[in-house]
Amino acid sequence: MGCIGSKSDGTRAANPATGAKENLKPPAPKNEKSVPSGVLKEDTGRNLDEYDIRKKLGEGGFGVVYEAYDKKNKNLVALKKLPKSKILNDKDKIAVWNEIRVMQVLGGHPHVVEIRDYFEDAENVYVALELCSGGDMFNSLIKQGRYSEADAAKRCRVMLEAIKYFNENGVVHRDLKPENFLFDETGEVLKATDFGLATFYKQGNKLDLPCGTPLYIAPEVLRKFYDEKCDIWSTGVITYVMLSGRLPFHGKTLQKILDATLAGKYDMDHPAWEAISESAKDIVNKMLTYDPYFRPTAAELLEHPWLAPNGASTSPLVQSVFENLKTFTEMNKLKKRAIQMMATNLPVADIEKVKKAFERADEDNSGLLSLAEMRKVLDRLELDIDEEELQRIWSAYDVDENGEIDYEEFLAATTDLSRIRTLENIKMAFAKLDRNGDGKISVDEVMTALEDMNITEEAAKQMIAESDKNNDGEIDYAEFIAMMTEDFDLADGAKAGIGGIAAVIADSEA
Repeated sequence: MGCIGSKSDGTRAANPATGAKENLKPPAPKNEKSVPSGVLKEDTGRNLDEYDIRKKLGEGGFGVVYEAYDKKNKNLVALKKLPKSKILNDKDKIAVWNEIRVMQVLGGHPHVVEIRDYFEDAENVYVALELCSGGDMFNSLIKQGRYSEADAAKRCRVMLEAIKYFNENGVVHRDLKPENFLFDETGEVLKATDFGLATFYKQGNKLDLPCGTPLYIAPEVLRKFYDEKCDIWSTGVITYVMLSGRLPFHGKTLQKILDATLAGKYDMDHPAWEAISESAKDIVNKMLTYDPYFRPTAAELLEHPWLAPNGASTSPLVQSVFENLKTFTEMNKLKKRAIQMMATNLPVADIEKVKKAFERADEDNSGLLSLAEMRKVLDRLELDIDEEELQRIWSAYDVDENGEIDYEEFLAATTDLSRIRTLENIKMAFAKLDRNGDGKISVDEVMTALEDMNITEEAAKQMIAESDKNNDGEIDYAEFIAMMTEDFDLADGAKAGIGGIAAVIADSEA
């Protein structure tokens, strides 16, 4: 997202004698007086013939990014091609050179994407960057719904370490969001990227260019009087999303998003927050402190106990396991089977954790859990459940009603539903149930999906009737979505956890 309706990129400092605000030119990068007639002030002496273009990675308003092989250094890079036809004036030239200068200054940090080369020919400017092939945090969140506290804390620490490094080098990013953090090929190391809106600043001066992405922008940026702490606010929004799978400030139009941000009011009332520790909530509240004067710096936040090793819970579920169990208990058999299908689409690491938990609980190594083994699992979680409630939960777990619980039943019932109820997973489950692909789930298809339970035709008809809004005797895709989300609180029509962010972004940019 670019800059929002502004006409300057100056900074403002308050005159201590009069309190008046003086307009100052933006601080220039070191040793830079002006931009020469070419786009770049200097280059690294390379040319396009030294790269083998492999495939397109992405395209934006300013240019295209390719995966390319660097023949000289024998490694892969992300090569940005910026057509000079889109660099229309001196302001555009300065913006291109400024991004390169920022990345030069920030080079050498483990959590910042490295700039490798930059050069130009008659038609284009080229910038070669470190290739991060593990995808971005946004898509990771879309897939997972939300992170465990331990994973969220680890990524929050990385973001704050990067911001601390920015600050130490006089840089403010101004567009931090999940899309601008990339994973390396291992999927573990996170790096900040996209410094197109970043700028150099002087301590004590205020910036006045409102820019960034509406969902993550700080209120003081919209008021055109801000400093480097705007990056802390954006990190607070990202951390809120990582923990809950929801946005703190949202709306169906761009203006409503901006109004919500300017108001600065958010809550942690959604059931997703019941599983979150007080320490995690505290750091989010600190980062979303409305007045930037009282908002902590990155260095101060890095001392927060939640970011210490083992300071965050490894699971977002323990405090809400009972609620998840009760929700699963109340589902009909068709919905439980759909949840089973969706649970198998969890990240491999999460499935492995559940598998290990199941194997620990399965003391006789039978591949099935008995009622006594289930009691030990719940006792280990310190859940105070009486025998009557346990029997009800047991019956809910035992989807195929054979008196024992297998691994797939355990996986479905112990999974945090907010993490798997994404539109992608719902669509996948519907496709599996709709065996003939006609866009509807029939009585016969319900009976086939639940054949291991020996349900009657009458029972199948009853399950369909519960969700058959148009009374045609079948469940279409819209009815299936409603069935899978009816007990799930949805904000502003944005369905299924963080998948709603994509919907809100689409609304705001339409």
